[in-house]
Amino acid sequence: MNKVCQIAVYFGLMFISSLSFAITSEIERDAYSFWNEQSQSIRHLSHIYLADKSQDNHDLDSFSSLNAQVFDNFAQSLSKDCTKLVALEWGCGGGANAVELCKKFKKIFLVDISEQSIAACKERLESAGVSNFEFIHLSTLRDFEKLKNIRVDAIFSTAVFQHFPSKEYAREVLLEMSKILSSKGFIMIQVRQVIEAELPKEKVMQYAKEAIVAITFSGDEFCGYLAHAGFLKKYTSELYQSDYLYCFAIKP
Repeated sequence: MNKVCQIAVYFGLMFISSLSFAITSEIERDAYSFWNEQSQSIRHLSHIYLADKSQDNHDLDSFSSLNAQVFDNFAQSLSKDCTKLVALEWGCGGGANAVELCKKFKKIFLVDISEQSIAACKERLESAGVSNFEFIHLSTLRDFEKLKNIRVDAIFSTAVFQHFPSKEYAREVLLEMSKILSSKGFIMIQVRQVIEAELPKEKVMQYAKEAIVAITFSGDEFCGYLAHAGFLKKYTSELYQSDYLYCFAIKP
């Protein structure tokens, strides 16, 4: 390859890289705006409780109780006493899981990018009479600097990874989780898995149009992401529905 061709290839690659970065940045800005909207549909997706005692609220309570119990069962299988541990929920939303987690752990850090979700979650927790929590608001999707001084014993996340803007972002979040998780710590993450007749779909266009379309992972694919981040898979399980996979892992 002559010198001119080498230069052309170099600048071509640089252009593609910068274009990819610009698209990713735009998607992430859209994602932040999307989850901070005040519409009822966004409130529903964020698991924000309705003002009245509706069936939706009851369903959220039942689902969150089951999730928290499954997490506690995993902890017990590792001979862990949750009442002595500090945990973190990535993507707390309106607090569907937070109340039960606060009851089981010594302290809970609650991470979210939506200010309205955090406000709703705080109201929910205070109404439940719990106070062992601390919120971490990520002002951008990559506002990971706010996590640098956090150390936790356990990490929990359900119905969140499916709404990430890309699989690459999911990999980055797992790496951040690994940084803040103590040695011998454990995690439970729920992802939407690839099911028959469904193809994985990246969010490469406007996030608001794609947010409802879940990013999906095969079990082997996501376990590979866990391994890349330094986690050791213990097991996976389809607890409630075949299209959702619960992944249980530890940090050696």
